[in-house]
Amino acid sequence: MWGPSVFDDALAFFKTAGWSVADVRTDVNSVGIEGFGTAYSSKVFPFTRNETSVSMRRIYTPPAEIDGAVERACSDQVADKAAQGYTDVGIRPQSLQTRTIGGHQSISCIIDSQDQAKRKFTEFYAWIYTEGLILRFSPANSGNLAVYRWAFDPVLATFKLP
Repeated sequence: MWGPSVFDDALAFFKTAGWSVADVRTDVNSVGIEGFGTAYSSKVFPFTRNETSVSMRRIYTPPAEIDGAVERACSDQVADKAAQGYTDVGIRPQSLQTRTIGGHQSISCIIDSQDQAKRKFTEFYAWIYTEGLILRFSPANSGNLAVYRWAFDPVLATFKLP
């Protein structure tokens, strides 16, 4: 049985790095079992408290299909934002980064968009794919993206599943 402890285990690397994890919950819905939570670090005070929104979906991806799923992650996010009514949605040139994290395929990118009120948004996303789950990370607040990346990227590099 897949439950909250699997999600807690997947987020243990945040706690090891001194971040806090809160609002952890799981949900069974039409796409299967999903987990959600927030990880945050206040170590960069007085700039902002860096919060990372984390979602995890339990889904089997055959090893031969992981590379393709990783390649589609950012473009699928762009399509989702466009479907939500955002315009001028696109991946920021040269922000796409694939790498191996904790022995698993990962991709990250910055997506620019604007809403119907013409407010511009710049959002960072990172995904880690395993055979049994997909983790997605994104800032939970709209603070300074450079400071967020400075705090988040070294922690993400320490990811490992128990």
